[in-house]
Amino acid sequence: MFFLLKYLQENKKSVFLIVLLALLPLLTSSFFIFYSTQNEIFLRNLATYQKIIFFLISIFTMAFALTPTTLIALMSGFLWGFEAIFGLIISYGMAAIVGYFLGEKIDNGHLKDFFSKNEKLNLLQSKIEEKSIIIIFLMRISPVLPFAITNIFLAMLKIKFSKFLIMSILGMLPRTTLAVWLGAQSSTLKAAYQSGNLGISQLVVVGLVLFSIVGLGIVGKQVLSTRYS
Repeated sequence: MFFLLKYLQENKKSVFLIVLLALLPLLTSSFFIFYSTQNEIFLRNLATYQKIIFFLISIFTMAFALTPTTLIALMSGFLWGFEAIFGLIISYGMAAIVGYFLGEKIDNGHLKDFFSKNEKLNLLQSKIEEKSIIIIFLMRISPVLPFAITNIFLAMLKIKFSKFLIMSILGMLPRTTLAVWLGAQSSTLKAAYQSGNLGISQLVVVGLVLFSIVGLGIVGKQVLSTRYS
């Protein structure tokens, strides 16, 4: 706890960024939902180049937590069906890249340097890197872990970029596919946003969350158990 408090005091910019990215979706989601539902017909009839612009813009809105990834997926599924998955994969991947390099720029290696000053923390960071593939996958598969914050956090931990990108995309696929399917099955955009109330979606979401929590718990126990070996 002492080391955590010391890091928070010494790296206020990183802490501020994480808090800001946690609060932004709460402030912007309502406006996004209102605007899109009021312009449903216009959005449904976007030309190909306008769809490309939409996904390009969504790269930055997701990276900076202006729009939750699930809302983008639900909206895309409703408007364009399963063909939207290709645009989502690219935009998710690019948003993850933006968030990763943003985290690197803001933190500037301070967290890793901070860990390196303490033998136990340095060993812990090394074990996290060893398990990074499964850790990233489990973090991404959960619909409740904030996309933008996990980008920053993983960058601060100096997770290898190639692992970060590949496992981010693979981990996002299950919940993205679910959201697109729910959007495609909805009769209106408002219904798509409310589709989380459907029984089957709730079961799948709970299943993904539990899978993520249990998996991270097991990996966390393995990492902590090897700290002193």
